[in-house]
Amino acid sequence: MNMAKPRKNGKYLNVCIEQEIYDRLSSYCEVAGQPKTVAVERILRQFLDEFDRNPSGAVLQLPHNDAKEA
Repeated sequence: MNMAKPRKNGKYLNVCIEQEIYDRLSSYCEVAGQPKTVAVERILRQFLDEFDRNPSGAVLQLPHNDAKEA
């Protein structure tokens, strides 16, 4: 009997990222042996946890050309 994986309680997030970042993420996921969704959730959770601990010290500094697109 094939048991389906329980559906995740989450929201979909569709983003367009730079090719270089995507390639790095893909390489990381291959080495770590985890899906991109898991990797992105862990990376975001780590950043947001740090932000919660120190809001003024964890602010992401964007280059001027990226700040316009954000």
